[in-house]
Amino acid sequence: MYFLVIIVARSNRRITLLQRKYVHDMLSEACVLGCKAINTPMKANAKLQPHQGEILDDLDRYRQLVDNLNYLIILDITFVESVVSQFLFVPMITYWDAVV
Repeated sequence: MYFLVIIVARSNRRITLLQRKYVHDMLSEACVLGCKAINTPMKANAKLQPHQGEILDDLDRYRQLVDNLNYLIILDITFVESVVSQFLFVPMITYWDAVV
């Protein structure tokens, strides 16, 4: 069963919640499907400021990716989403690099 962005897999012994398809689709839309896994979703010392760097060419692509992050239930991603969502109005290339 697929509920919102979570696949509910049920067996005789347990119920498992998966977001593999959602994450795959999100990475595919962002054109970073082949990216390498890392231990932390954002550099710990990343300091993003308004109007830092050049404006991103594809504003909608950034906004869609940040919106998609809202639906992940991974706790580590909560901090990242709260930081990058502050820059939806004028996303810069630096912010995109922080997200992907």
